[in-house]
Amino acid sequence: MQIFDFKQSFNVFFLILNFIKNTFKVINKTMNLSKNELIEQVKKLSNELDVQYNAELNFRNHCYLRIAYDTTVNDKWDAIIKRPFTKYATEIDLLKAITFLETYKKDKNVLIKDNDKSLIFRKKYLKEKSTDGYLLF
Repeated sequence: MQIFDFKQSFNVFFLILNFIKNTFKVINKTMNLSKNELIEQVKKLSNELDVQYNAELNFRNHCYLRIAYDTTVNDKWDAIIKRPFTKYATEIDLLKAITFLETYKKDKNVLIKDNDKSLIFRKKYLKEKSTDGYLLF
């Protein structure tokens, strides 16, 4: 018999609540931005993250983009949206990516968890390609 874990449920609840709060902040800030301005915001945030975590993590700005894009579509992003993401993503997708990037600036633990999920998405595709004979390395 499994016992309900209130502490775990409480933590999940506050993670969700925090994400919703950050989403509304991002929406308020970006509501009247054009798609090009949203793209510039995505680039700006990825560069800020690169500076912020440079001493601790072995990530560059494109890593933060990969993590945010994969998390936005809940899969390997370029399996869902054509490359480049910023050209083919909807404004909603760009807003989601901005929300995730903003969250990563405030919470390194969310960044690490989303990176782990992103790597799992990518391993899934590597396995599929290797069984089909497409793996090149």
